[in-house]
Amino acid sequence: MNTGAYYKYRTLKSDQAKAYCSVEAVLLDVRTGIVPFTSAAVAEFLAQKDKDSFTFSEAVDAAEQEAAGKALLEVAGDLTKFLNALP
Repeated sequence: MNTGAYYKYRTLKSDQAKAYCSVEAVLLDVRTGIVPFTSAAVAEFLAQKDKDSFTFSEAVDAAEQEAAGKALLEVAGDLTKFLNALP
């Protein structure tokens, strides 16, 4: 999993942060060494500093967590579909 954020400081409006997260998953059969499933997902989330956030860094952290959650859910959904299709 890899996360990052881009910042946009604005003078008259709330500062913004755009966070992204990329997740890669591999399912390995340890008995045979075969990789029957792989998946990758990239998710983005745009956050603004609001009055509930004490600092802008808290808004950035929340944006990164939200992006990570979205990417993990996408990969988990792909894995679930693969496992449900097995006989």
